[in-house]
Amino acid sequence: MFNFKQLDRLLIELDGADEGGEMSVEESLIAAQVKAAAQYARQISGYLFIQGD
Repeated sequence: MFNFKQLDRLLIELDGADEGGEMSVEESLIAAQVKAAAQYARQISGYLFIQGD
């Protein structure tokens, strides 16, 4: 679970990884979905919970 401070850091890290070309196409698509969810959670002062497989 990410709080607002962690969401800010996650967004910066996702931007950096995307700009660096370090991710495959599939990873970029997943990262875009996570980024969108993180931005939404940040806007509503909420939390983001990520569950793995």
